[in-house]
Amino acid sequence: MIFLVDYDNLPGHYKRINYLHLTIIELLGKVDSTDSLPIDSVSFRLYGGWLEGKKMSRKAKELSEQIDQHFPMRTSFLEKKMIVNAELARALVCDPEHDFVNTFRIRSPHSFKIKSFPPHNCTESSNCPISAVHPFVHRGRCIHNNCDITPNDVFYRAEQKMVDSMIVVDLIHFAMHTKDHLVVVSGDDDMWPGIRYALLQNATITHITPEAPQWRRNQYKGLFTKGYIMKQTKNNYLVIYKSSWGKVHTKEMPAFNL
Repeated sequence: MIFLVDYDNLPGHYKRINYLHLTIIELLGKVDSTDSLPIDSVSFRLYGGWLEGKKMSRKAKELSEQIDQHFPMRTSFLEKKMIVNAELARALVCDPEHDFVNTFRIRSPHSFKIKSFPPHNCTESSNCPISAVHPFVHRGRCIHNNCDITPNDVFYRAEQKMVDSMIVVDLIHFAMHTKDHLVVVSGDDDMWPGIRYALLQNATITHITPEAPQWRRNQYKGLFTKGYIMKQTKNNYLVIYKSSWGKVHTKEMPAFNL
């Protein structure tokens, strides 16, 4: 069984310091594999902005230390003891010697705006601390004429790049070259073309979305091949599109408890 995890997509509770091994145990518990081929091992590939330029990002260093400390990990899964491995996905599984650099980037928030002022339902509108920020953002520069500071000099946002593409490429590679049960952990719509292609290769896939879906109806239902079913409820994960060996299986899985 192979997990492809968009680490940044996980709820904050599961990204606490020194919590990685417990997060992995939680994710194992959300997969139903009773209809899969026998599982000999479980591997987790964690995707994220691991390289800032050519150097490891702070988060990558933290997770790398946890991986060295806790993995390989012995645990019980489906009433069977097995070894669980984890790694940071810095390169494609088909090309492990070539890391993708600059997957973590710091950027200025262009066109930074405040939606409204005072904010809707503000309980202290006459004494709101955002009152000092609003004119700075609205004008695009400091309110003092002799100061040239702009919002781009003060605010920033961290981005991860190429992560979704790497997950999709690895998903397709595994679908074409292995018979492993594949588990995609991501709520990003960019996963769907890769999932669709993997299904056409008759792959067994469980898709875990880290947060309850925002839509009431499944807008991607038409992407399923014959024999594949997706089921979702308001407070549960959508999980399971698997139909290998001629079986159709659906199951509701409980959402993360935060």
